[in-house]
Amino acid sequence: MNMELPAVVRRMEAQERLAYLGLAIFFWVTGYLFWQVFFSEHRFESSHAAHVNKVAARFFLFFTAAAIWLKHRFRGVYVDERDRAITHKGLEAGFALLGILVVLASTVAGLKTYQDFFRLVPPIWLANCLLLCLGASLVVMSAVRVHAYWRDRR
Repeated sequence: MNMELPAVVRRMEAQERLAYLGLAIFFWVTGYLFWQVFFSEHRFESSHAAHVNKVAARFFLFFTAAAIWLKHRFRGVYVDERDRAITHKGLEAGFALLGILVVLASTVAGLKTYQDFFRLVPPIWLANCLLLCLGASLVVMSAVRVHAYWRDRR
């Protein structure tokens, strides 16, 4: 099955395109957030953290707009039973990871050994950490969906 990329994309259904689009966007946005939250030299400055938050929010907004556009562009039968099952698997994996990460973040925030650290960082840094948890869950959700579509295509 040696097809060119444009031909493969044309054969994809709307849900499959949305899964690939989600993976592409969420992977890069979450990677950007991860780098800025943990490795940037200005990560604990309030103005830098607020800028990172705005950039990530704009990317998530872009994905939402793209999803709405795709839904209206491809009217008719948009979702069948296979798409619902694949979406369910993706949501299951994404929400499981989100729950684990939020519980982990809450536990770390409540530990006595980290209290001094959390007093020093601006609150927007903590918001970016929670946004990173959300982004990681969206990456996993999209990756599970892409894997399922890829497996069905083989």
